Amino acid sequence: MKKYFLILLLLSAPNVFGQACCTAGTPLLSSLETSGTPFQSLQFGLSYRYNSIASIFINDSQLDDDSRERISKSLILQVDYGIWRDVSITALFSYILQERIILSPLGTENLLDTKGIGDALLLMKYNIIPLTILDEMEFSVGGGIKIPFGESQLISNGILIPADMQSGSGSWDYLGWFYFSKGRLFELPLSFVTNLSYRINGTNNRFDVEGFDYKFGNEGIAQLGLAYRTDFISDYSLFIRYRNAQSDISRGFQIPNTGGHWVYLVPGINFKLDNSKTIRLSGEIPLYIKVNGTQLTTTFTTTLAFYYSINL
Repeated sequence: MKKYFLILLLLSAPNVFGQACCTAGTPLLSSLETSGTPFQSLQFGLSYRYNSIASIFINDSQLDDDSRERISKSLILQVDYGIWRDVSITALFSYILQERIILSPLGTENLLDTKGIGDALLLMKYNIIPLTILDEMEFSVGGGIKIPFGESQLISNGILIPADMQSGSGSWDYLGWFYFSKGRLFELPLSFVTNLSYRINGTNNRFDVEGFDYKFGNEGIAQLGLAYRTDFISDYSLFIRYRNAQSDISRGFQIPNTGGHWVYLVPGINFKLDNSKTIRLSGEIPLYIKVNGTQLTTTFTTTLAFYYSINL
């Protein structure tokens, strides 16, 4: 009876702060920014992502409230390999550490932290228009699955913790991916780059009760911008990223305070150590946020990544 009461509370309480800007675990879709990999080339990427989630919004209005904060730190290993002419595969593996702090009116802190292996992603990419030196244009599409390696039933003090604090979503998801780039704009070492990814989420019996399957809302990310290549050690990029998440669903009903729209400015700089090694530093600065109901959402994000490529 107690379990059913908690479920009903979660499904019906409109004043409870909803999940933050990310679903459970690591934001894998945001990591799908690289194009297809040439035949017999092997590329590794290791990134550290720090996401400060401390802004509280009601719809598109921010509240003056600093009583709660969530910090999400992710390690993502990306492996790309060109398995055939114009065909490559991408695998992403993750580890996530999260911390949530809530300040009571009396000044006491309620702290919850979790860590563990996150979900993984497997994607196949096909270069419809391979990149060449002559026109510097590339067009690729892909599709794949998200594998629920991460734990989705973590418990604290005998109570199932919120879905967005779990290491994984507990569901098999399906995704599509699109990438386009065009270089030498205006006869400059300037490229236009855009990519689009969309994830259709499956369901997870989060509450271990028949008929109470939980489904995170489907998620889409669109990004476009410019990248400037130099003859020196550093290259630069500036992108606009739009993210849309539909409301979560359980028992056919939308969960209050979940889903919304986000627009970010994404500046980045690449340091070219040599032809095979690159370090990238980037950030995400919210420009526009409109959430469903009341939600705790991203204040800023920074990512540090190292890429290494090998021709076999």
